[in-house]
Amino acid sequence: MNVPGQNKGANETTYMAAVRWFSYTVAFVVTLLGTGPFYNLTIWFIHDYVVHQYGYWISTPIQLVWMVVSGVLIFTFSVATVSTGIITAATVLLLRFAT
Repeated sequence: MNVPGQNKGANETTYMAAVRWFSYTVAFVVTLLGTGPFYNLTIWFIHDYVVHQYGYWISTPIQLVWMVVSGVLIFTFSVATVSTGIITAATVLLLRFAT
């Protein structure tokens, strides 16, 4: 059955698909711009902790792992924030102008 506003083969509306893809695009840009500064602000703490707890020999691989973890954290937080903001703004506008 073909329902208007529904993607073929998907369980989400066209609006939600657009919100999802827009959130991914914005999150990708934020991740590219934000991972470096976040990494530089936090790597000293991670490096000192790893060297103190496990020794200097593992600090280099942990720096690479922390760069990946930083990127994943920023991407995930950005997707959640942008999609929640879009849905909230759309709901507010709908409730404001629908009455």
